[in-house]
Amino acid sequence: MSTPKRHHYVPQKYLSYFSDSANLIHVYDRASNEYRIQQPINTAVKSHYYRVYLKNGEPTDKVEKFIGEIESNAWPVIEKISKNQTISHLEKQKLALYVEIQKLRVPEYEMETNELKEKLIAKTNKLQYQSVDDAQAIINEYESEIPDGETITADELFEFVHSDRCKIKIPREHSILDMMNRCTDFAEYFMQMNWTFTTCGSSTQFITSDNPSTLTAPDNQSPFRG
Repeated sequence: MSTPKRHHYVPQKYLSYFSDSANLIHVYDRASNEYRIQQPINTAVKSHYYRVYLKNGEPTDKVEKFIGEIESNAWPVIEKISKNQTISHLEKQKLALYVEIQKLRVPEYEMETNELKEKLIAKTNKLQYQSVDDAQAIINEYESEIPDGETITADELFEFVHSDRCKIKIPREHSILDMMNRCTDFAEYFMQMNWTFTTCGSSTQFITSDNPSTLTAPDNQSPFRG
């Protein structure tokens, strides 16, 4: 059974709100420093970005479908807001979950969080291997798990951990799991906030980006609050 290949990390329907009369988006690409015009279907998309694999090795797009359900639940709420209609508490919950999953699903969030995690793991490794004796103790503890024919000395292990050759790479599956675990927790915080919706006049426009859900601290926020 085939599964969708193209996964949007910014919804097509959301992008359509920023399109012109021909349903085209005017894009500025920071990486290539160029402007171009393209369709929402070809914007903010990656191949199999939310694909995960089951224990039997079969691919599944359950995560992509889960995100799609959140989007579908939120669109009627967004339509009500666009018509200046009041939304209910349940509708606010649906929109809060949509806003949060949008914050967590984009490549920029994955890149930033992975960078922090990789630095933390590298620092923890160096603390764990503070000496050659520490390295030898780790080798002794996990000796039974070392594949046959492969050997490493305590000196080699210690030198490797403290060298630039030791690279930490967070698996994509871990990032997806992190996204799934965090989305409902953060949405609860949004529900506790006061919400304000703004609109632009007919002679002005909003702009968006490939990371449209962001947090900005108020100017008068206490330094003792997160």
